Amino acid sequence: MSNQIPLSNGCMIIIGLEFNIMVNNELNIIDVSIQISNFNTSTQSAIYSYTTKEQGGSAQSIEVLDYLTSTNTNAALSANQGRVLKGLIDNFSAVTVENSLTSTSTTKALSAAQGKALKTLVDGKVGSSEITTIKKLTQSTYDALSSKDSKTLYVIV
Repeated sequence: MSNQIPLSNGCMIIIGLEFNIMVNNELNIIDVSIQISNFNTSTQSAIYSYTTKEQGGSAQSIEVLDYLTSTNTNAALSANQGRVLKGLIDNFSAVTVENSLTSTSTTKALSAAQGKALKTLVDGKVGSSEITTIKKLTQSTYDALSSKDSKTLYVIV
């Protein structure tokens, strides 16, 4: 039998439980309080807080967050959000680094060594009489140019 309670944004649910446990012929009473707050119906996320208190002891609680945007350093992350993070890691595709200035790849990153080599080439041209103009333009604008000036350095942005 399943009873469902419709939840609305921002609602709070508090559940209190008491456990009577026999240990070494001694009765131990543990009170457990579960609080679910800030429920968000669109993301199905909430803040969960668990508090336990043993007979004669002080209450211990921990907040469990079911979302990834918190900056709280004293709360735990829910198993559900661990699953979300695992999915992000599993679907991560590593970037391939290209160590060549002649590659035509549009998906690989240029290595730092080749960035330095490129800077050296540009510095040698910009400081000389070979390059007189620097133009910043998009790839499509550059491709649409009917002719390219040999004394112009085109920077694609």
